[in-house]
Amino acid sequence: LGAEAVELAALERQHVGLAAPIVVDDAAVGSGHAQPRDIVEEGRLVDLVAEGFDLAIRMGDLADSSLVAKKIGSLNMQVYASPGFVKKEGEPANPADLSRFECLRFTGDENSEEWVLENEKNKKTVKVAGRVSTNDMNLLRSFALSGEGIALMPHFLCAEDVASGKLKILLKDWALSYGAINVVYPGQRFVLPKVRAFVDHLTRSCAAVEWRRR
Repeated sequence: LGAEAVELAALERQHVGLAAPIVVDDAAVGSGHAQPRDIVEEGRLVDLVAEGFDLAIRMGDLADSSLVAKKIGSLNMQVYASPGFVKKEGEPANPADLSRFECLRFTGDENSEEWVLENEKNKKTVKVAGRVSTNDMNLLRSFALSGEGIALMPHFLCAEDVASGKLKILLKDWALSYGAINVVYPGQRFVLPKVRAFVDHLTRSCAAVEWRRR
C-alpha cells in the first residue's frame, strides 16, 4: 500500500463526533464514507469543546466567531401533500388556509405549531395543527406519502417523490428558508486529520444534493 492509502485506512478506524440538526443529517452525512461516526442529532446548539464533539452542522447565521465555518449547502423547505390527499381535501390557496387543513408537524424544530413562509414580497406566519407529530423527518415524509396530511419538508427529501408524482408541491411560491448550512469546528492551529477528512467528505456529499427546487 502507498502512504496515502495507509493514511486513509488509519483515518477510517477513528471516530468523528458530529452534532447535526435532524433536518439535514441524512442529506449531509450520506453513507459513502467508511469512517466511523458518532452522530448526535440535536435541535439545540451544542458546545463543541465542552461536550466533546469534533465538528457540527449548523443552519442559518453563526453567532460563535471562534469556530471555523465552511458552507456546504442551503436549506429550503416547502409545503407538500400527496395527490390523494389533495383530491380528497383540496389544497390551500394561500398560507393562511393551512390552518384549516390537517398538518403533519415536525417537532425537531423549535416551533412546530407555527410555519413561517416567505415569497418574493411577503412573510407570513400561520398556526398549524394536526393529529400527527414526529421528530423524524423521514417518518413525516412517509405520513405525507400515505395521504395523512400536509407537511413542511426539505426539498432534497421530496424531489424524487415530486418527480414521480407521489407528492405535490403546494403554495409553490412560498417557502421556509433556513439560509446557509455550515460545517463548523473549533478554530485551532492544528486540525486533526480525521476532522479535515470528514469535512472534505461532507463537502463532496453536499455538492450532489439538490437543496432547492430548480
